[in-house]
Amino acid sequence: MGLYAPIVKGEIEGLKIGLDTNLILWEHTRTLEYDKLKGEWLVGFGVGFNKGQTIRKKLTENVNDKILKKRVSSILFLLAEIPYSEFETVLLNNLENLKNWESEHLTKEIVSEVESLIEQDKLQQALTQIKVFYQNQKALTALMNYSQLPNELSKLRQSKQRNEINNEVYLLEKQKIKFDLKKWIEINKN
Repeated sequence: MGLYAPIVKGEIEGLKIGLDTNLILWEHTRTLEYDKLKGEWLVGFGVGFNKGQTIRKKLTENVNDKILKKRVSSILFLLAEIPYSEFETVLLNNLENLKNWESEHLTKEIVSEVESLIEQDKLQQALTQIKVFYQNQKALTALMNYSQLPNELSKLRQSKQRNEINNEVYLLEKQKIKFDLKKWIEINKN
């Protein structure tokens, strides 16, 4: 989460809970242990909870529970991915493009570029190319679903650097990620 003042930590926690519940603030705060929390954390919690509820209202327009859960998960993903200081700006930009969130389809140009990078054995660049494409398209749910592939490569590299795996295992796992990327492209190309 980073190093934040208690008021900001409370706001982040309140936003998460407000986004994911139909309860009103009073109903939820009755469950808090006030003697263990700082006053400024509670103020932040209230502010964040109200922000979360406002965002939730925008997300619920003309959607069923399944889609709402995906949208909430997408916002929580975004909250975890970027610094909180940038969160509101990025979120507002994404909320304006809510119709794009589910769109996982890749353009022919992106597919061609990524396939070329894969052939050149530039897996990291290929993964980044798709990630940037989804970010630019404001395809937040697609980005959330896709992000596991770049994360797998990152974890794999960290394991290799810490000598937790040998080169043979590293190359084998990297090939699996490459295969999964090709499968993702095949499923999502236009």
